[in-house]
Amino acid sequence: MTFIFLWVISSIVKKSDNIAVIGIVIGIYVAIMIYILGTISGGSINPARSFDPAVLSGILLNGSYYQWIYWVGPVLGGITGALSYNFLYGDKRKIYFNSQ
Repeated sequence: MTFIFLWVISSIVKKSDNIAVIGIVIGIYVAIMIYILGTISGGSINPARSFDPAVLSGILLNGSYYQWIYWVGPVLGGITGALSYNFLYGDKRKIYFNSQ
């Protein structure tokens, strides 16, 4: 979801100068993310939101609880989303340095 979220943010910011449209599109996507992830993980799109209950309930160090996926998933999704969008739609001009 974070991968697609970065694509949505990058494409809408690049194509629109209207702040209201940008806010509405990003808000709609966040609502869709919460709706979809609500059935999978309780709607947790923030790693800190998953970390606190895990610490307070004592299941953080339990081997069968996969807390790491709430941290690794968004980080990898964000990095790969930003890099792939930049690779496909980024500025293709080469930068040449003049060494004098």
